[in-house]
Amino acid sequence: MNLPAEKMAKLMRHPALAKLFEGLEGLVSSSDWPTVATWNEQKQQSKAAGTLAELSFIPEIRPGARRMRKLKQAARLLPGLRTYEAQIVEHQAIPTRPDHPHDFFNALIWLNYPQSKKALHFRNYALQSQGLGHDSPNRRSRLGDSLTCFDEGGVIYCCRADEDPQAVLELFCSREDSQKTLYCRDRLSQFSLFGHGLMEGLLADRWDVHVSCCVLPFFADHAALDKVLAEHLAHLPEDSSRWGTIPFAPLWQ
Repeated sequence: MNLPAEKMAKLMRHPALAKLFEGLEGLVSSSDWPTVATWNEQKQQSKAAGTLAELSFIPEIRPGARRMRKLKQAARLLPGLRTYEAQIVEHQAIPTRPDHPHDFFNALIWLNYPQSKKALHFRNYALQSQGLGHDSPNRRSRLGDSLTCFDEGGVIYCCRADEDPQAVLELFCSREDSQKTLYCRDRLSQFSLFGHGLMEGLLADRWDVHVSCCVLPFFADHAALDKVLAEHLAHLPEDSSRWGTIPFAPLWQ
C-alpha cells in the first residue's frame, strides 16, 4: 500500500496537525511509507533523541494463529508476554509496521511526545504486571483502559491562567455536548492532538467522533507540554477514571 501523499499533505496543512510535522516533512516526501530505519534516523535527529536514546523502532512481526494461541496460554503465567508494553519495557523496542498508517502516526507521536509516551506505556506495563495469575494477561484496570483510550484517541487541553481545571474537567465529563462544543470552539489553540488512532481516522475522513481529553492545569511554557503531560500520566492514581470526553468535530472543522 502506497502512502496517500495528497491526503497526507492536506492533513499536514491543518493547524491541529501542522506542529507535529515540523522538521519531519521529509517523512512524506515520496509515495512510500517511511521504513523502520528512517524512523530511527529521524529519532536521532529530533528533539526525542535524548529521551529515546535506549529505545529503537523495530519491524513488528506478527505470529501465526497457532503460535499466538500458545503465546496467550504462556502469558497466563508470564503477564505482559508479547504485549506492546513488554516490548518497550523489557526489550527497549517500539514494534512498528513500516507500511501502515496506524503505526506511522504512532511513531510520529513518539517523536513529538517521547516523555509522555514512555510514561504512558511504562505505567500500563506496571498495571499489567499486577495481573499476575489472572486468566487474561491483557485484563486492564479502569486506569489502564483510560490510558489506552487516550493513547489511541486522545487530545490534550491546557487550561488558561483564569480557568479552573476542575471545572473544565467537570464539563468535559458531563453529557452536555452542546456546551462542550461551544467551549471548545472558543479555545481551539489550547488543544493538542495525541491519539495516533484518531489521526489514522482523520486520514480516512473520520473526524465526527468523540475523543478522550486529558485536562492539564495552566503552565506558562507551552514548549514544556511533553514534560508536564508525562508527569501527569505517571502520577495518576490507580483508581482514576475521570477523563473528559468531547466531540472532536469542533476542533477539526
